[in-house]
Amino acid sequence: DVLLIWKFLLPTVAFFVLLRYGTDLRRQWALIAQLEVAAVTELCAGVVLVLGHNNLYIYNIYLFVGFALLMTYAYHQWHQRYFRLAIGCAVPLFLLVAVPDVLRVWPKGEFASHGFMASSALLLGAFITLLFREALLLDGVLFKHADTWILLGMVFFFGGMLPILGLL
Repeated sequence: DVLLIWKFLLPTVAFFVLLRYGTDLRRQWALIAQLEVAAVTELCAGVVLVLGHNNLYIYNIYLFVGFALLMTYAYHQWHQRYFRLAIGCAVPLFLLVAVPDVLRVWPKGEFASHGFMASSALLLGAFITLLFREALLLDGVLFKHADTWILLGMVFFFGGMLPILGLL
């Protein structure tokens, strides 16, 4: 399946772009790990689907792993105490929504859309905050920095996920 190959190829290419052009890999290890976990998740879900089984269980597990890695990435981007406190408060809020949602849909093999919406909203808030911080603190052209493109991509992705998941 060409779509399955594309879904695996995209995070792999992004991984090598980050390795080549990333500014500080110590701060980006969680993003690199998330890209690879996403690639493995897509590969496993594609194989399960091709075998004729429900693959939503895989995505519901990925919900927790992906959120944890992306929040870890956001946490390492800014060392200000209040931002890190906000990240620390976001995790219990996410768990408060996602755990009951996954427990509700797990026996039926359905998609945990409420958990994914909570994840998207909290990650969107974190990445918008980081993008504004980047815009205020960087000297020179903002779009010449790799971190700006990563954060902008996250804002567009998670900002777009909210209305899509809301329709589910």
